Amino acid sequence: MGRVSRMVSRLAVLAAVFSVIGCAGSGATPLTTVQGTGSAAPSAAIGPTGGSSAPSSSASVTTTSSASTSPAPTATPAQPAHWVAAGSMSKQRVEFQLLLLQDGRALAIGAGYNACEGECSGFPPESTSARYADLFDPATNSWKTASGLNLNRSDYAAVLLPDGRVVVAGGYADAPDECFSSTKLFDPVAGTWTQATGLMNLARCDPAYALLPDGRVLLAGGTDIHNKVLASAEVFDPTSQKWSAVASMPAVRAGGEAVALKSGKVLVVGGYGSSGATLNSALLYDPASGKWSSAGTLSASPNGPIVLLPDGGTLVIGEGSLDNITDKWTAQASERFDPSALTWTKVGAMAKSRRSPFVASLADGRVLVAGGAVAQSFNSSGLVTTLTSSAEIFDPATNSWSSTVAMPSVREAGDAVL
Repeated sequence: MGRVSRMVSRLAVLAAVFSVIGCAGSGATPLTTVQGTGSAAPSAAIGPTGGSSAPSSSASVTTTSSASTSPAPTATPAQPAHWVAAGSMSKQRVEFQLLLLQDGRALAIGAGYNACEGECSGFPPESTSARYADLFDPATNSWKTASGLNLNRSDYAAVLLPDGRVVVAGGYADAPDECFSSTKLFDPVAGTWTQATGLMNLARCDPAYALLPDGRVLLAGGTDIHNKVLASAEVFDPTSQKWSAVASMPAVRAGGEAVALKSGKVLVVGGYGSSGATLNSALLYDPASGKWSSAGTLSASPNGPIVLLPDGGTLVIGEGSLDNITDKWTAQASERFDPSALTWTKVGAMAKSRRSPFVASLADGRVLVAGGAVAQSFNSSGLVTTLTSSAEIFDPATNSWSSTVAMPSVREAGDAVL
């Protein structure tokens, strides 16, 4: 599971800067992209080594007026969308967590449990990367090693707290069916991790999680140490550093995605039930009443990340996948949630159906989706996965997708923040 999300302004020009990191064949070099607000840049060619970047412009225009002796302000024209290098992390990572800190830096934590599955050439053993952390500083455009977790951990909850700290809870240990009940807190000022006073009521892996309006953290569902799917939920109070049980979900669910809505309620979608079958139902948790309620049903079980939209609704990104029965790559539609009507609506399809792409909300409310796997097939050597460097942008005003400039190289299964 992976999770996804500032803005730089100058006069009338608005730009968004975000980092994108992930598996890129033999390497995982981070990138930073700047999305201009002018006309969309043409899409770049897609290939095994990526497409070319759109040219950037550093020219400025100065205007003067004979009616005033004061110099007129210098206006910088909007640049077309483009990608630029943003250094390299200390270790390669796949399916990890990337969180934007309050001081503008980004914290990369851990790696997925057996995330690479042999598909990323040169990826180091799990034990060398899963507990380590790196910090990206946009002021220097560089990474440095940060204090890491004491033990390997994957499929955990990671949330930025209102006081600037980061909380990490639950998740798998190195061995299958071993889950953590402990909670770690990262202090970005001190650069250190400490263990919270209280333990969770249940050790749980792969829960849905979100930050509540009062600063507490909700964890719902997941699996326990016996790999049993859970319906129970609990909240973490960062002040007391303790957990308390809240109402359980109506049914068991693990691997779901959650997002806090503008209303203060938490939307939970997808995941799987006790039989392992995927779920297309959605739920709402109301922290004011402490109750769960239905949030409608999607047309298909969602298999991608969920993004909050400017109107208070959400977009679930539909991903591509290999059908195990037909051995064909199948596409799933993205769907939009209306919190007022509690309904889901399909939106236009992306040009390329992707698995594990990079997703980030842009400052203007649009959604960037880049990279990912776009095909899988079998040959005499086994399973072959085709990755893309292409990128697309979803416009909530038109419910449609448009191409933007491709990344310089193909990659998937990373994370992105704005």
